[in-house]
Amino acid sequence: MREATEEILEEITPEFDVKNFMHHLGVELVSNDTGVCEMRLQYQDTLSVAEGVFHVGVIGAIGDIAVSAAAKSAARGDGKLELAEKKLNIFAPAKGDHLIAKAKVIKSGRTLTVVEANIYVLNGSTCSQCAMALVTLISE
Repeated sequence: MREATEEILEEITPEFDVKNFMHHLGVELVSNDTGVCEMRLQYQDTLSVAEGVFHVGVIGAIGDIAVSAAAKSAARGDGKLELAEKKLNIFAPAKGDHLIAKAKVIKSGRTLTVVEANIYVLNGSTCSQCAMALVTLISE
């Protein structure tokens, strides 16, 4: 995998200004390669719905950010990718120290790109899946 650097982040960040939002939340790029991306977010009280539990909006956001980065790294050409459809399944409350989003491009076509993101919560040494997103992006 390629080293996670700001240069790579700039390369895989879509044209919309997700980078500022990503940094506002505190999301870190862990790793990326063509069509895959892993992001990590440390728990903060400002991101919670209850003590120690990440807000569902934060779960969706880290999934979106990882999906966008994975899709951009596999995109054909320099076209802009826009959201066409998103389904987010929450399996359990995300109570823990960190959220981890692992996104993988399932199909990258000329017009549509389908990406899956699995979102995990890390609580001490225990890691369990708390959500999954299936996203379809359309090339402009």
